[in-house]
Amino acid sequence: MPVPLDDFADPDKRADWLKSRNMLVFPLWAPANPLRSVDIFISEPIAFEDLSRDAVLKDLDDVQVPVASIDHLIRMKLGSGRPRDLDDVDKLRHIRDDHS
Repeated sequence: MPVPLDDFADPDKRADWLKSRNMLVFPLWAPANPLRSVDIFISEPIAFEDLSRDAVLKDLDDVQVPVASIDHLIRMKLGSGRPRDLDDVDKLRHIRDDHS
C-alpha cells in the first residue's frame, strides 16, 4: 500500500511495518521509469559501517551512488528467506563468480 515518503522517517511506523506487515524494505521508484528503483531496509540487517566500507560506486546520471556489495546483497537476501530472494542469491553468486 503506498504511503507518504515522510512516513519512512518515523521509527514507530517502521517498527509497525516490520512487525505487522513483515515488511523488510521500503521500495522507491521513479514514476517516469519504474525500472529505476531502490529498496531501503526497514531495519539495519548489516552494520552501516560494514556496508559503507564494502560498497560499490555506481554512476546514476553523473552522480556516484554507493550500492551494497554483491556479498552483502547475498547475505541480506539469504536473511529474508523469501523464495524470490533465494532465487536472486543464485543469480548474484553467478555474477560474483563470473567477475572474480
